[in-house]
Amino acid sequence: MKFESGDNVYVPPVTISVIFHVGQEFKSSDDVYNFYNQYEGKTNETYQMSRKDAVPRTGERNRRQVRCGCNARLSVVKQQTGKGWVVSKFVEEHNHPLATPSRSYAYFGDVVVFDTTYNTNRYSMVFGPFVGVNHHGRTVIFGYGLLSDETTKSFVWLFTKFIEAMPNHAALEVIITNQDAAIVRAISIVLPSTLHRFCIWHILNKFLEKMNVVLYNDQYHMLVHIIKQSESLAEFKQQWIEVMETTELDFVARFNRALVHQRHEELAANHIDLTQTSKVTTTLMMENQMVQIYKKKIFLLFQNKLVQSNSYICSKRSSSDDAKVHVVQHFEPSRTSDRTRQVNYFLSTDYISCSCQMFNFEGYPCQHMLCHMKKKVMLLLEKYILLKWTKNAKQARVFDLTTGSYVHTDPGHSLMSRHNMLSYAASDLVNERSLTDARRTFLLSEFQSLCIRVKDIDTDGDAGMSKNRNKRI
Repeated sequence: MKFESGDNVYVPPVTISVIFHVGQEFKSSDDVYNFYNQYEGKTNETYQMSRKDAVPRTGERNRRQVRCGCNARLSVVKQQTGKGWVVSKFVEEHNHPLATPSRSYAYFGDVVVFDTTYNTNRYSMVFGPFVGVNHHGRTVIFGYGLLSDETTKSFVWLFTKFIEAMPNHAALEVIITNQDAAIVRAISIVLPSTLHRFCIWHILNKFLEKMNVVLYNDQYHMLVHIIKQSESLAEFKQQWIEVMETTELDFVARFNRALVHQRHEELAANHIDLTQTSKVTTTLMMENQMVQIYKKKIFLLFQNKLVQSNSYICSKRSSSDDAKVHVVQHFEPSRTSDRTRQVNYFLSTDYISCSCQMFNFEGYPCQHMLCHMKKKVMLLLEKYILLKWTKNAKQARVFDLTTGSYVHTDPGHSLMSRHNMLSYAASDLVNERSLTDARRTFLLSEFQSLCIRVKDIDTDGDAGMSKNRNKRI
């Protein structure tokens, strides 16, 4: 603050943007009131304010009387023309010391918040302010400390010095901090009788760090409600556990639904492969070969690369006893983002590789490898066909955990294959061309009859079928 010793004048240290000046105009009395609150909030001092022709405000707070002969005052008058207000007098100088952080602490230090989440940039020191809330509901600073580290020793020193600087060395009633272990230990040493609580903001901020994303997205607001509304530790624990258990059950249900959806998608894709044949676009034998081998989605990707390969030129660069090196580039390099690639043919392993590494990444040959292959072979060699992309991917022997033995997946008897075969037969039967009223009625009747007969068939296999046949005979 500014202090003029000769006349014992004290001037609040506030920025020019919140200081009144004579002639300053406001559109309404509310604007005057709000601006005054900003000024008073910055100075923690109350001015004697008068307004001529002022309209009484509902709920206006009573200001303390000036009893020390201080002439600091603010006068605002209503303009003779218009609805505005203008500052006619403003005396900023006081004849008494103004509020200080220690005086603010004496008034509003019942609850203190200490936070070290701020760092000074220039010296990389820890900035730890002690703050509270004044009678305006605004933040007020009681003091601060600059620390070189965040150890228990440093916090013990800071808390001790803070108490010494406050009026009557009064200990804190309540202090709110983050969950730093060094701060917790220091408080127990310096402020053993102070009620210590953790900051709710820091707790909520750690939710995403401590819990999975599903729980965070689905239950965040419920967990916040439990933290703020629980009236006892027992109530908090009970509600918290209920949310956790509900989330776990919900996760299992979601996971099972995802598995069902995944199986459905696979069955649908298999049905497409059984009922639809991709069209070939070239006369290459390799394309006709792979349309019979690859699954539809993979074939379309392979087909695209095969067609692209027609726009590339393969030329020999060098050779050695171990490998032959070829360069593959586009006919018109300016019209493609694809760079020139190097294709190596290793003699000892009879294997081709490309510098683009797409075959290693995707599992089917790139356009550069295909450009080179077409000069040598007419069909794609088995070594370049990844089994998982083929129609025979699920015919291998696999270990069944339920039986503890290896089983051979016979596509003619597997559940998925049976489903596909029946789905195809049913879809062909219920074709739009056959859905006249008479045929629809007939099919519905037959479907109902079939459902009854199928339920009577034993799940053990042919024995049950023979049994039902004998019944009908």
